[in-house]
Amino acid sequence: MKLCNRGEVNKWAFSVVITESFFLCSLTSRQTDNQVNFISDPINTQTAGNNLYIYFTEIGTGTVDAINGITALSPDGEWDMNIYEQASSTNLDPNAVGVTFLQEETVRVDSGVTASVAFTGTCEGSGGDGITATGIDSTTIPGDVAIVSI
Repeated sequence: MKLCNRGEVNKWAFSVVITESFFLCSLTSRQTDNQVNFISDPINTQTAGNNLYIYFTEIGTGTVDAINGITALSPDGEWDMNIYEQASSTNLDPNAVGVTFLQEETVRVDSGVTASVAFTGTCEGSGGDGITATGIDSTTIPGDVAIVSI
């Protein structure tokens, strides 16, 4: 799985056999089926033997420039990605003639935002011991670890 950080330049490495100069990335959100296609940054993307280093910028919001590696992936969460190679510097269609599939990958898009959840109410303790908790505050920190205070 590759991690995509929102609002940053992302760099991913792949070990693939390469014959073309441009790399089309096609991502589909598992939550919404939203599909986003872009060409990896044509200036910074590098190849060395069978190593491919894809660069792109995930901007969150703003102006997308899909043929120059500037894209927006929303919502956060898991996306399925297919990477293709092609001779075209402008084609964004993975089904076009001259586009060759290279690799499939799972991507996790992360905005780095920390969620905070608060429960205000009452709940009775298990076992009927008569203990009641009120005002439970919970803060979620990266890694899905919850800290709860009662």
